[in-house]
Amino acid sequence: MTEELISLDEARSKGLPKYFTGIPCKHGHTDKRLTSTSACTECGRQNTVERKKADPQRAARAAKKWRMANPHKVREGNLARYGLTPQDFEALRTKQNNKCGVCDFLLSGKVCVDHCHVTGRVRGLLHNRCNTAIGLLNDDPQMLLRAVAYLRGSSR
Repeated sequence: MTEELISLDEARSKGLPKYFTGIPCKHGHTDKRLTSTSACTECGRQNTVERKKADPQRAARAAKKWRMANPHKVREGNLARYGLTPQDFEALRTKQNNKCGVCDFLLSGKVCVDHCHVTGRVRGLLHNRCNTAIGLLNDDPQMLLRAVAYLRGSSR
């Protein structure tokens, strides 16, 4: 995929966070640049990797601070792993009447996006404990049925 060539001035006038000139940076990378600093994004990625290696604890503190300051971006990133937007998530919640797909209680606390680990298809929203329970049974319906039979046989 070819990037559209655009100058820094054009990117600023359009309010774009990044732009692409096609001109290599001083380290030879032909990558997008940040409109705010004109820095090459590949150089930025490499610098981040080097800083993390040099002081992993500092990097972890910085990452935690960023996550605390940007919960909406964290949420959007987590949902994007499943191909969902925040609007898709809310539509799923509405479709399920704000109830867990396993226990049928109201969704509260940590809500998980349950998905098939083979196909990646999203199945629905679950409480963390319900998601953990089916995960511990390897998402295997036969194993779950054996667990049900066990519980029913033990209650007599």
